[in-house]
Amino acid sequence: MSSPAPVTLQILRRPEVEAKLGVSRSTLYAIQGQDPTFPAVVRLSASACGFFEHEVDAWLRARAAKGVNPRTSTNSPLVGARP
Repeated sequence: MSSPAPVTLQILRRPEVEAKLGVSRSTLYAIQGQDPTFPAVVRLSASACGFFEHEVDAWLRARAAKGVNPRTSTNSPLVGARP
């Protein structure tokens, strides 16, 4: 039995997360406020924060497995949100 690959702790800043998700800043904030499964912010300093890349990737995989698009899904509270 093989062990899972180790997780590399890479932090993505907000613009990188926006690009990875393909959403605007306001849509990212809406996702953060409305989706409790979205990864928590990691505080880097008093004025800087980011997200663990592996958590964002896992969230994306879970959404893809459900067939959910945060911009177009009728199951999402973000219906009609513009990128």
